[in-house]
Amino acid sequence: MGLSGVREGGRPQRLVAMVLAVALGAVMVAGCKGGGDGDKGTATPTATATARPHVQPTIDGSAFNFPDRGYAAVIPDGWHANPNSLLAGPQAVDTFFSPDTVEGVQSNISITCEDNPDGTGSDQFVENKLKTIAALGGKDVSAARPVTVGGQQAQELSYTLDRGGTAIVKTDVLFATARCGWTIALASAPSVQPQNAAIFDRFLQTFKLVDGAATPAPGA
Repeated sequence: MGLSGVREGGRPQRLVAMVLAVALGAVMVAGCKGGGDGDKGTATPTATATARPHVQPTIDGSAFNFPDRGYAAVIPDGWHANPNSLLAGPQAVDTFFSPDTVEGVQSNISITCEDNPDGTGSDQFVENKLKTIAALGGKDVSAARPVTVGGQQAQELSYTLDRGGTAIVKTDVLFATARCGWTIALASAPSVQPQNAAIFDRFLQTFKLVDGAATPAPGA
């Protein structure tokens, strides 16, 4: 996430800004939520940023293995990985970039792991993410549909964000385990979303959880 992405006012900006805005939005929403007995919030307990261990994956050709984060996947042909795009508080984000910028957007797939010390289950995690998307101004939010990713029951939904007049179509796959609330997301310009959706589907087929990361959340 250090490449030219969203362009605003004719100036190149990093697409990381948009992806991280979504990630940090979850923290900010969690920090603003009430703490009632029936409200666990997101898988994120606080908006306070703390240092995270700066671990690295092993990349062998297209094989991306990140046991310290708990997953492995295959990088799409022609794309490149930028691990540790965000390390802030309870969140860690890794991103995989397309080589092309279309309509001011460099397509990318991001994987966000949010620490889940409270054992938030997938249903609550998805509910909280929908609130985050609404808070970030998401439009045309689709109904969530069930999918299976890495042996986990997940929910997939799509929506559109507008950043400085640039439209970004996002597809999020959401689920929670004892280790993390997981968001696997595709971000594209509208004109290339259909072809990127096929790439995303193939990526999801290669995604697997490793080193105990598949342990179910207590709230599942």
